[in-house]
Amino acid sequence: AKNIVPYIENALKVAYQQQENGIDISKTAFRFMEKNKATVLLQSINEADALQFANLPDSLLVQEKDLKIAISFHNKQLNEAIEYEDSIEVERLEKILFEEKQQYSQLISNLESNYPDYHRLKYQQNQTQLADVQKFLDNKTALLEYFVGDSAIFILSIQREKSKLYQINKPNNWNALSTDFLSTLNAKEIINQDEYTDALFNTFTTSAAELYQLLLKEAVDDLDENITTLQIIPDAELNYMPFELWLTNSLNTSRVNYRDLPYLLKEKAISYAYSVALLLENEMEETPNFEQNYAGFAPNNKNYDYLGATKANVIKIAALLKGISLVDSEATKINFKEKIAQFKIFQLAMHGILDDANPLSSKLIFDCDSLEAYELYNMKIPAQLGVLSACETGTGKQAKGEGIMSLSRAFTYAGCQSLLMSLWSIEDQSTANIVEQFFKNLQNGTTKELALRQAKLNFLQTAAADKTHPIYWAGLIQSGDTQPIDFDLRNYAWWIIAFIFLLSGLGFWTFRKKIIT
Repeated sequence: AKNIVPYIENALKVAYQQQENGIDISKTAFRFMEKNKATVLLQSINEADALQFANLPDSLLVQEKDLKIAISFHNKQLNEAIEYEDSIEVERLEKILFEEKQQYSQLISNLESNYPDYHRLKYQQNQTQLADVQKFLDNKTALLEYFVGDSAIFILSIQREKSKLYQINKPNNWNALSTDFLSTLNAKEIINQDEYTDALFNTFTTSAAELYQLLLKEAVDDLDENITTLQIIPDAELNYMPFELWLTNSLNTSRVNYRDLPYLLKEKAISYAYSVALLLENEMEETPNFEQNYAGFAPNNKNYDYLGATKANVIKIAALLKGISLVDSEATKINFKEKIAQFKIFQLAMHGILDDANPLSSKLIFDCDSLEAYELYNMKIPAQLGVLSACETGTGKQAKGEGIMSLSRAFTYAGCQSLLMSLWSIEDQSTANIVEQFFKNLQNGTTKELALRQAKLNFLQTAAADKTHPIYWAGLIQSGDTQPIDFDLRNYAWWIIAFIFLLSGLGFWTFRKKIIT
């Protein structure tokens, strides 16, 4: 994925020149844009689907799963041994991993050779076309896909009836510009300090306005007037940036006032996705029969700060959606693993620990244990929505040409169609307020990205002045499928059982009547 990036940049430059000469290159540009968007993740999901749908013998499926779990676990142990410079343990684990990977490779070779359906499903190419995207978009939504190259940044704007490629020469101050903007959102540095300084405010407003002018203004100005929602496929360092914080106008005042800034959020609803192919796949995913609408997990691990507001939030939302809340000692890793597939929506209101060096070791902190990212890759979580109101669930190590190695990526691989995830360490009470309003909006039949936009705008309008800095309300973003949630649980099995009982009753009544006659 990393090696192909320079070739994609050159291809997009040629495509843009052709467009300037009046040639329609949108189909070609789209194909190249998608080639560096989460391709490894997409191929991994294809392989998981192949294992599920190729009618393989149960014994081989168990063997494959056990080997994959063992490899993940020993990889984690190896990373820890390397970190602690334990050369003897490193050597031991490297031998174990070598043997396990050989066994896994032999198993996969066997599956590919002897089970044609597995091979076909695993290696099917991404066939998503520009026409598929345009058919998927409604008249109020535009999709903007980004590519960040060494010398230029490209944007492919797609609407239902038209598309256009934009080329932006990378400014000399690009690194400083993106760093300045992100530094103003570093909650660890700001939240316990005097964040309302003139210098910080000026840095934020200057960089946020410049980023909008550079990366959005031309494309947004060309959109149809009825476009109210932007679906963003970011790239490189843009994965770390909430676009809705960019300012549509420059300011003439330095007076510190975060509430009244001209955020893009005030004009458009924003959602995100790893790639167009994954987005469309999520939209077309069949909905299973869930047992309940909602489960909220809010542990109280004694080794970490108590999150009282999020615990109360989970209990309140469970009552609102007629779901269940698993709090304190009930919010265990075992309960999560055993029950998570039953719920249409889940919320994890807990601490999250990001491990940038070893992304598979990033973890969520349950009551007496932690759930690590590598474990999520071995689970099936078919939820329509996951709310990860833990810290830094949407951020992590950047892999060029692939995206962010985050906890949210692991949930996407596990099958979760849509996620609310955090880009930084989010504040307890503010997050609880926004999430509660988000769910109330969802109950009214609102799409996910509009529900989040309304919740953020409501918070920004009503919060105390010292809570209007973006670190308090902008950290949660929505990724993946944006469709409304249907809270009507259609458990067809119960209807079938009831119908059978009805037929049985009618049969018995008819039989009894004949006997009496």
